[in-house]
Amino acid sequence: MKRTILLLTFAVLALCVSAQKRDKAVVKKEKQLVGNFVEIPAQHFTLNILDSLGKVAHTSEYTTAGFYMMTTEVSRASYNAFLKDLQAQGRMEDYAKASIQDTALEKISRKYKDWNAPDFGNYPVANISYEGALLFCQWLTDKVGSSEWEYTLPDKIDWQVAAWGGNFLEKYANGSLITPLDAYRYTFFNIPADCLTKAEDGYRAVAWMLAPQPYNVNMLQLKNGEKYLSVNPATTSVVSHDPNPYGLYNMCGNVAEMVYGESIALGGSWADPGYDIRIQSEKTFTEPSPMVGFRVIAVRK
Repeated sequence: MKRTILLLTFAVLALCVSAQKRDKAVVKKEKQLVGNFVEIPAQHFTLNILDSLGKVAHTSEYTTAGFYMMTTEVSRASYNAFLKDLQAQGRMEDYAKASIQDTALEKISRKYKDWNAPDFGNYPVANISYEGALLFCQWLTDKVGSSEWEYTLPDKIDWQVAAWGGNFLEKYANGSLITPLDAYRYTFFNIPADCLTKAEDGYRAVAWMLAPQPYNVNMLQLKNGEKYLSVNPATTSVVSHDPNPYGLYNMCGNVAEMVYGESIALGGSWADPGYDIRIQSEKTFTEPSPMVGFRVIAVRK
């Protein structure tokens, strides 16, 4: 199916091809271990690549293969099951690589002091290493045991294609930051009556956010020396807000998500201002961070 999409100042031609359908037993096992997956069709498109200020740096042409992606970020409960299995197998070296660094989380909010409490099982896992995420993917591949499918992290372009949900015009995975009814569409670092956007001389506050939520209050220091009273929502459930057109939750905000083979995480987090939770937002990721998690894709072997 061919369709022409207007992207900023030029047309984009996208060709969507359905991925191979999967065996019901594979889908059932996935759901038991980590949750639901949805199909992301193969596509061919031309894209504007933006710089850190949101300006067009250059254009590139891409072709992506069809794959399946988890509808949510990997939850704390799923990751804990993986860690327990590593312990049960006596794989203590892998367990050490994959373990969750909770100390940093506890410094951020009292809410995180008991991450093993049932209430937090459906929150996204964070503060883990890139190696831990890859070990999780291999564990999931082994547990599902499919001869046709394996699990891995998405690369940068595949992740962004999934986040756009077929609409390359969007800056965010599910439309603007707020709905017409003033509800937040994402979990991010918002400021009463303001949100931050980047400019040549640093950050500027712009009036596009409404009604601060009752979370912990912090001060955010801007580059120009001004201070704004800010609210810090921390993370929320992996199934929260509305999904994007492909049925994916929290592609922007909540936790930034690792991508394969690069030291970056995409989509921004609960600790980033609105400008930095765009689909093309990148966060440097070199060590475990309470702002970074991941989700898994299924690809053909």
